[in-house]
Amino acid sequence: FLDGTRMEGFDGQDMVQLGQFRVETRMGLIQSCNSATFNHVDGILGFGWYANNRSSALLKTLSQSSRPGWRIQQAEGFRAMPRKFAFLANNTAGEVQLGGYDPASTLGDMTHFPMVGPSYGIDVYSVTYGHGDEAVELF
Repeated sequence: FLDGTRMEGFDGQDMVQLGQFRVETRMGLIQSCNSATFNHVDGILGFGWYANNRSSALLKTLSQSSRPGWRIQQAEGFRAMPRKFAFLANNTAGEVQLGGYDPASTLGDMTHFPMVGPSYGIDVYSVTYGHGDEAVELF
């Protein structure tokens, strides 16, 4: 990497199941890294979806029947997960819901943000930390 980080590892391929969705997928397996940034990397969920055949996002694999760039074709009868997810949080807990959201988990209406292209991304005009009079707008 440009900051001098060195990472060694290899690609792996295995079956992954999240609830009712089961897919064959690939993942990067880190053996060593000289940066503390990666000390607590644990998992393969991959929210970093981008419209590229090499995207490692598990969410991409769960939502389509094949990954031609990886030579992966899901098994017959494969049911794709809808391309939706939701982050929910309050002052004490948080969760991610895959394939949509459970309306019973919110007190009000869910806010939907349209994607700005073929990759997961939304236009962000402001980020605020805190609430009320103590809120600080970060940008």
